[in-house]
Amino acid sequence: MSSIGLSYTDSGAANHSLEVDLFSGDNLPRSIMQEAKLEFSAGGSAIASGPARRQRRMWAIATFLSASQAITLEALYAAWDQDRAQGLACAVAVTDATSFGDPVVASAWFSTAPTFSRAGPLWLASFGLTEV
Repeated sequence: MSSIGLSYTDSGAANHSLEVDLFSGDNLPRSIMQEAKLEFSAGGSAIASGPARRQRRMWAIATFLSASQAITLEALYAAWDQDRAQGLACAVAVTDATSFGDPVVASAWFSTAPTFSRAGPLWLASFGLTEV
């Protein structure tokens, strides 16, 4: 089953963990932040551009959560945001098993805060993460 796990240990040593696997659409929530480009000079030489490091991943997640999962996500975000606001080194651990092969394990920051809306007995949560 495809899932994304999130984990964050805040400055008070409290661990916040959540696994989501009920996504709102068929698209994979993971993409690449930008792409390296290949261009050609007037003389035909290949010119590569882009950062001199591996491309960063980003996640645009829309998932259905139970009430307890929504509370956990809100607490995880609040703890991360509090540490970030205090200038502490903080990153959410992401384990992404939504694609083929081994899961992608990364550290990320929230690029979009979670928003919640009611969807029957569940909550629809939407948020974004960017690899750091």
